[in-house]
Amino acid sequence: MNRKILFHIFGGVLTLLFLVGCTTPTPTLTLTINENECTLDGPQTIPNDDFMVKFVINEQEPNESGYILVTLEDGKTIEDLNAWSSSDQPPWVIIIHRAHEPAGGTHTYSYDPTQFTQNARYDSGPYYLLCFRNDPDTGIFAKIGAFGPIKVEK
Repeated sequence: MNRKILFHIFGGVLTLLFLVGCTTPTPTLTLTINENECTLDGPQTIPNDDFMVKFVINEQEPNESGYILVTLEDGKTIEDLNAWSSSDQPPWVIIIHRAHEPAGGTHTYSYDPTQFTQNARYDSGPYYLLCFRNDPDTGIFAKIGAFGPIKVEK
């Protein structure tokens, strides 16, 4: 092979490696339930683009768990979510997605914010996440964690 062909091949390989190295990973928020405690790990600000929620359920005995991804009407904050104790949805919560898992393990959900606009009440972030766990004695889902705001870059 002559040098010109090798130069083009080498240049193409370098370009491909550069493009692969420059891709930005999808932001991931990790919600973890350890029995009746829920924690959130991940960025506090995400781009207005695709993101993922990794839902990890660690439990001794199988039990239903879930989370909801929401935004709030103007004037409402995480303090309002923390004070909310009813299983009924308050009118100021705008539900984007509900996830319900009957057993433990790791479950990953991908989100495309352009799809959220199908909800007429949705008006961009910030986002909030709420964890729920089924009480095996009563069969009622109880909130075991509320997190946010997760800011969305404009």
